[in-house]
Amino acid sequence: MKSRDSRHHQNSTLEQQKKSTCHLLTIFRVILCILAASLTLFTYIEKQNALTELRLAIPSLAKAVKGIQEENVRLTYEIERFESPLHLMELMRKPEFSHLKYPYLTDVIFLPMTAPLHQESYVSKKQSSS
Repeated sequence: MKSRDSRHHQNSTLEQQKKSTCHLLTIFRVILCILAASLTLFTYIEKQNALTELRLAIPSLAKAVKGIQEENVRLTYEIERFESPLHLMELMRKPEFSHLKYPYLTDVIFLPMTAPLHQESYVSKKQSSS
């Protein structure tokens, strides 16, 4: 009888150990799932924050681009006004530019249009000639 009671006691102890192990595994799985969900949520929030920062930066960048474009238009107008024939004729009449004269046609050198040299080939030709 004692052996039967001891076996029954051992079986119940084994069952309790199995149940406690099963409970521990279940708790571990739940904790693991919570950690995975937390990590996913954190990553999603970080991406949303980065996207929001970019969206907030767009208006200030658009304003800067518009300012640069307006400055470009102003400078283009200034260049065109400076290079206009009327302005150049006014400059010609000023005493500080009186030494400038039209060149004779024989003094003008015309170069034929060629493709621009690449910097690398120019440097290699220069080094090989040295």
